[in-house]
Amino acid sequence: MAGLIPAGQFPPGFTGAIEARFDELQDIKVNDFGRSFFPVKLCPERYPVIEVRRGTEKVAIDTVRGSKGVRTQITKFDAKVYDPFYYRYWFDATELTNYFKVFGSRSYNVNDGASLANGMAVALDENKKMIERARELMAFSIFENGTITSLRDNSIVDFKRQPGSMVNLLPGSLWTDAGVDPNVSLKAGGDYLRQTGKASGYVINAICGTEAWDALINNSQFRERLKEFNNNRDMLPQAQKNTTGEVFQGEITVSSYKFRFFTYNEFYDDPLSTVAVPLPMKPYKNPKTVVLLPENPMFTCLCGAIPNIGMPGENTSSLLTDEYVVSDFINREEKYHRFVTESAPINVPVTVDRIYTLQPIA
Repeated sequence: MAGLIPAGQFPPGFTGAIEARFDELQDIKVNDFGRSFFPVKLCPERYPVIEVRRGTEKVAIDTVRGSKGVRTQITKFDAKVYDPFYYRYWFDATELTNYFKVFGSRSYNVNDGASLANGMAVALDENKKMIERARELMAFSIFENGTITSLRDNSIVDFKRQPGSMVNLLPGSLWTDAGVDPNVSLKAGGDYLRQTGKASGYVINAICGTEAWDALINNSQFRERLKEFNNNRDMLPQAQKNTTGEVFQGEITVSSYKFRFFTYNEFYDDPLSTVAVPLPMKPYKNPKTVVLLPENPMFTCLCGAIPNIGMPGENTSSLLTDEYVVSDFINREEKYHRFVTESAPINVPVTVDRIYTLQPIA
């Protein structure tokens, strides 16, 4: 019978060579669209500190000649101190196929060394990918409700978004309701970013969940405008031009704003999922919402320093400043060779009022 021969049932005297290798682990990519709005800032301290000064767009009032005039107050910076999330992932290189053949034998060849080096590189890259996915999840959590939840203990970092920045449309104004014009609620979001968020410019990124996007393009008031979409990706800023995870649907004018529409339909494995008990994948983004961001949101990803414990007498820095810090340790008594990847990032929406989240469907 044709098909897969189970292990232990190979024909007597069977010998065979591996014809091909298919590695899903290396094929799976990490999406970075959400992270692209949070450029990395490396911080040389354990607790990153940033200074923030809010701006105004006040208009001068004319004064009476001969008077002292109007004294202005110099706006000061406020210092904000953050405690980043800490990630430390490692693997034991002795578990790799050719480790002892390379380090414990005199008979290994160049291919064995190359295979071991490739195995180490893949394992290091996978640990880095997991941290990158955590940062992508941070971004979309902030976009949805202004918070980040620790997957370790469910503690919450709250960036205090205003209630007016998170709007659920009511029945009668939903995009799926007859006669409703989505341009009205999109313009309201643009007005919020411009007036409350003090965002300059009139280009707005609209990141749509799949259900919200379907409701938009099937809306009778909006459907006729689909032919007006400009799908030229060259117009995108460099930060979003080569990202992955999103689909650029095009740009269209709504009132005095230019909306750049993206859809985002990516998922991650539940951290509690195992081979024995697989759980459904979770979406990074709520499929029912539309997130509006200006072209210049002024967000950042702060990467705190990683402690470096050196041996007595070693001339080493006590804190390592990098996005990812990789180190290795050998323990001869317990027979392991650990390669450790560490990172301490936190996504910070410095101008938190430059996020507008709209749920236009029930």
